[in-house]
Amino acid sequence: MIDQRVRTPVVQKIFSTPHYISMSLRLPGKSIYLYIGRGQKYEGIFIGKSAVPSEYRIRDRFIEFCRKYVQGGIVHKIETLLEDRVVNIYFTKREFHYNLTLFWKGRDLYFSLHEKNGDTERIFCSWLGWQEMLEGNTIKKIYDGIGAGKYKAEKPSSKVFSDKEYFEKLSENVDVHKFPKRKKKFFQRKIQNIERDFTKVRKWRDLKELIEQPDFNVPNSYRFELIGVPFKIDMNFNEFKKRDIIYKKIKAFKRAEVILEDRLSKTKEEFRKWVSGDVYVVKGLGKTVEPVWRSSKEDVNTQVNTVNRKIYQISAGVELAVGLDSMSNDWLRKNWSKKEDLWFHIDGDKSSHVFLKNSIGASLDGKLLELIGSVLAHYSGYQGEQVPMVYTQVKNLKAVKGAAGKVIFKKEKRIDVYVDPLWKERISIIS
Repeated sequence: MIDQRVRTPVVQKIFSTPHYISMSLRLPGKSIYLYIGRGQKYEGIFIGKSAVPSEYRIRDRFIEFCRKYVQGGIVHKIETLLEDRVVNIYFTKREFHYNLTLFWKGRDLYFSLHEKNGDTERIFCSWLGWQEMLEGNTIKKIYDGIGAGKYKAEKPSSKVFSDKEYFEKLSENVDVHKFPKRKKKFFQRKIQNIERDFTKVRKWRDLKELIEQPDFNVPNSYRFELIGVPFKIDMNFNEFKKRDIIYKKIKAFKRAEVILEDRLSKTKEEFRKWVSGDVYVVKGLGKTVEPVWRSSKEDVNTQVNTVNRKIYQISAGVELAVGLDSMSNDWLRKNWSKKEDLWFHIDGDKSSHVFLKNSIGASLDGKLLELIGSVLAHYSGYQGEQVPMVYTQVKNLKAVKGAAGKVIFKKEKRIDVYVDPLWKERISIIS
């Protein structure tokens, strides 16, 4: 049993490989890396010496679940019941108290998350979903139904876990091909695009110097440029709010400069290998081991026939669709919207997904963004006069495997808009 009561660790980061979930527990002056087996022949919990290298990381619904509920939590106790092949991780996050239980039955991993907040209590079981802890529905009863703790290990494992040896094994599991048949123009175009973006983001120094001049005032218009960098800022914002948006852009450019510099270097190295006829190594990490998780195929088929969404018409050729649940969000993304349409979401918070179909190329001005933000706030139950929105084209979205309604996005833009209490009068419902 690992019990840290004096120096309480925090779950700083969580990564995943096809065979393990890795949690980085941060203590003053050091980190502890826990590796939890996903099942099959990868069972149990181990302590490693390093984090998972980026080239071996994967994303699926298991890692997304752990990041949502466990990452950022303060761990009080990690309990390993070796005879019963069970691990309990007790932690708190905000005002919630949790117990993440993982157990191996046969060669499969099952897990549950017990959540308590005051008098409210519920549990998520990978084989059942969320269960309210009402009278008569006890944790023991739920676990007895699946046989948790009844399947004991026959003998202790003789193997010693080594994350270094595991990563070396992954590195050996590769497919070697001749360098892909990419033409010279492909690399030249890619390098040109990166260099163009790199030149743009390096303007953050000049931009910072400009707005810190004593006589500088932010232009009082919705669209404007500073040193060739375009901005769209609500004219109702005060000077401090406008400057804050510009400073956020500066910070984003500063971070992007490091990323693009590394990307440019790697692309030029790829080009050099292509010219010299060198081989190109493609990582093949193997099949991802999934924990036992309730199948959602029947739910998907049901939802496709009765999609829970609202579709509005703003004007001729301009329509807005709102997904009212995760399955409907996916359906709208796959079936209703096109690659060039826009997707909107509340930035950094749970919300409905809103899709804008703009077949006539109407201007995405402040009034239209305000209307979209108002619809988003209404269907998401968002409280506040201003809505922080993130948006991008549908072609920049990527679904998270096994996690309905979840997407990864890129090339996004962000803007804060005011809620219009009369938005319903500016829009007409189609279905």
